[in-house]
Amino acid sequence: MSEEPQFAELLAATNYSFLRGANHAADMVMHAIDLGHAGIGIADRNTWRAW
Repeated sequence: MSEEPQFAELLAATNYSFLRGANHAADMVMHAIDLGHAGIGIADRNTWRAW
C-alpha cells in the first residue's frame, strides 16, 4: 500500500502575470488555507511586483 503524496505540483499564476492569471495572490493563498494546504507556490511572469 503506497502513501499519499506530500505535495502536488500545479501551475499557479496571479493577476500580476499580464494576460495569464486572474486571481489576486491573497485570494489564492486564502483558498489554499481553506483547503488545508500547508503552502502554495505562485509563479508569476512579466510583473513588476515581488511578493
